Amino acid sequence: MPSTRGCAGDMSRALAGALALLLLASLGCRRENPAPPRTATAAAVQAASQRATAVVATATAVVEATAAAAAPPAAARMGKVVSGGLGVTAGIQIWSKPGGVLAGGATMAGILPDGATVEIVRSDEFLGQRYHQVRGTGGENGKEGWVEARFVQLQ
Repeated sequence: MPSTRGCAGDMSRALAGALALLLLASLGCRRENPAPPRTATAAAVQAASQRATAVVATATAVVEATAAAAAPPAAARMGKVVSGGLGVTAGIQIWSKPGGVLAGGATMAGILPDGATVEIVRSDEFLGQRYHQVRGTGGENGKEGWVEARFVQLQ
């Protein structure tokens, strides 16, 4: 009868060899962590986005500067503060924002007397109402703020 001792040894060696081969094969197939390439891609996209934003900002500044340089000097629009027959003798309040007291965070910038001559700096709307940013001229020089358009008579 043949000895079984040799057969068991051969089988355990074969099993150990198969395990070793399987271990080596699994190490060779190991995938890389996908996070570092994704992080690098995100960083590259962010850098490209920042460069593009800087280019757009520069181009916008150039266009605005060119338009401002090419435009003829605008004649100042002038007006006169009128109370509109409201019986107001103390003058009209001017505000830091269009909308006056209704605009959140607006503060009173001063009072212009009825009949004061003003330069209209710009106009805007707030809640469907038109407002002018005015700058006092003459005796009211230096006072600047927003007032409802109905209190400014254009000249």
